[in-house]
Amino acid sequence: MVTIYDIAKYCKCAPSTVSKVLNGYSGITPKTKEKVKKAIKELNYIPNVGAITLSKAKSHNIGILSYYDTNISTLNHEFFGNISSHFQNALKTKKYDILFISRNVLGKEETFYRNAKSRNIAGVLLYGDMNQQEMIEMMTSDVPCVAFDYLGDLAVSSVSSDNAKLMEELTEYILENGHRNIAYVSGSNTSDVSEVRYKAFLETLKKHHIAWSEDNYYVSKFKDAESMREVVRKILLKKVRPSVIMCPDDYDAATAIQVINEMGLRCPEDVSVTGFDGTDIANYTYPLLTTAKQDSEKIGETLSDLLLETMRNVSAKTKRILIPGTIVRGKSVYDIRRR
Repeated sequence: MVTIYDIAKYCKCAPSTVSKVLNGYSGITPKTKEKVKKAIKELNYIPNVGAITLSKAKSHNIGILSYYDTNISTLNHEFFGNISSHFQNALKTKKYDILFISRNVLGKEETFYRNAKSRNIAGVLLYGDMNQQEMIEMMTSDVPCVAFDYLGDLAVSSVSSDNAKLMEELTEYILENGHRNIAYVSGSNTSDVSEVRYKAFLETLKKHHIAWSEDNYYVSKFKDAESMREVVRKILLKKVRPSVIMCPDDYDAATAIQVINEMGLRCPEDVSVTGFDGTDIANYTYPLLTTAKQDSEKIGETLSDLLLETMRNVSAKTKRILIPGTIVRGKSVYDIRRR
């Protein structure tokens, strides 16, 4: 990694001069400033804003990088926030500090990777869309990383819920209550986890010899209530209305219940609803939401252990750890066999 001493040698000036330019001190001639700034760019120097380079001391900074796209962060989603909280609590006991990674480096917009390097990040937890180029850059860099819900081919260890098992159990519960005409809403048609859940849903139907029509498959934009409202309205206006709507998360399920009520229908008697995640909002819907609860505490703690293990041995074998969840049997699924 390029240091201020490399810049100084390149510019044939003192390291203190380079430091003064970086920190905006006066007393440096415009010609020298320009020469140093040009060298910084040409040598791809990443400034260490934590100023820890003096000692090569072990960093105790852990980064969290949450990125879905330019307008969406997963961290203001309760489920991801819960995981992060448990992740942070586990690392605090080992004297690590948690920093959130952005693109800001000394007031300038850079990449997530450059931000992590500039702050001497020892390891990173990743959330979001792992197919984004900046996420790939981080995963293939020299910074130890672990990820939540990453199922791709890169050598990055990850922790996920056992999504296939949870979806199988949730589908089994719906079938036990007599439902056959099911509307399935996915939060994404490109996510690996969404694919795992949908595959488990289809396999469960197949096991019970239940026919499935792709006409009952819908996609709602992630964290977009209006998108979900539009999807639910389409479902409820179908000539042969599905008896249950399976939603990709609890927030979308709460939105579905609202739309059902607004359209003069009853949940669950007319249309049942299921969620996914098991967040607190499931305790405040009426009726109480039936949902697949992911164990955010166990996930966060496992991610912290896995990251520390990766930091100790960056060449360790990649792991894919699955955490069991549970089905919360609320009141939002009606037993239509009673009709």
